[in-house]
Formats: sequence, structure tokens, C-alpha cells
Amino acid sequence: ECNIFKNWTTQQRRDARRVIVDMVLATDMAMHVQLVDDFNSLTETTNKNVLSSTESTKLFMNLLIHISDVSNPAKRFEICHKWADRVMEEFYFQGDLEDSLGLPVSRECDRQRSSKESVQIGFIDFVVRPLIEVWVKLYPQMIPVLKQMEHNSELWKKQRS
Repeated sequence: ECNIFKNWTTQQRRDARRVIVDMVLATDMAMHVQLVDDFNSLTETTNKNVLSSTESTKLFMNLLIHISDVSNPAKRFEICHKWADRVMEEFYFQGDLEDSLGLPVSRECDRQRSSKESVQIGFIDFVVRPLIEVWVKLYPQMIPVLKQMEHNSELWKKQRS
């Protein structure tokens, strides 16, 4: 049997489930701004001891999973580019579906109005950069990741021109 929880109490299983559900929900982009704001507030008030309470530990884990979920623009450009292709394929599929249903086509999903380069630049500027900047404040060893993201952003801008 592969039940990793079989020796846990009912309360331990409930607690683990709550943490897992919270972490999955943290990948929802609707939570992005709140997560960044909460983590910024936490880092300003805890003097870099972000794991000082259960709540701050949960916030830390949620932000970590969210960063992992959206970190492709901070990887080597070859990897970043491949993921951008996959994302755009998914976006265009959604846009095609919206169009076929007579719905307004979301801007990023419109084959006629969006470009991979512009979508990636916007994603970096409004999603990934704020997350990585929060981490760099807390963990300066993340600076190379920030620099890779900035490098990728410049490459996307050159390709857009």
C-alpha cells in the first residue's frame, strides 16, 4: 500500500490536507497580489525570520510553491523559450475556443492581437519580477535568478523589436 498517511492520526491527516490544499490554491493567479503583499509585509516586520510562526510558515510555503509555478521566465532562456511556446499554445487554444463559442477572446489568447514576446514581457513585469524581488530581499543568494530573469526579459524585448 502507498498510503504515506496510514500511521498518522486523524488530526494530522486533516492538518496535512489543509496545508496541501492551501499550497495548491496559492498557485491560483487570483491570489498573486495578495501573496506578494502579505509576504512583503511579513518580511518588513519579522527581521528576516519568516518562519517565526505557523501562519508565516504557511505563507512562506504558499509563496514558494507559487514561485515554483511561475518561475519559467527565470530559467535559462532555452528552457524559458520552450515553456513560453507551450503556454502560448495553450492560450491560443483557449482563444480559439472562446471565439468558437462567440465569446470575447481574451487579449493574451488572441492570435491576431498578442505575441509571445509581449505576453512574456508582461508576465515578467507584473508577475514574476515582484515575486523574485521579494525573495531577493530575504535571500540575497537569489540575485542570480533575478539577473537571469532580467536577461530573459531583455531577450524577449529584442525579439519583439
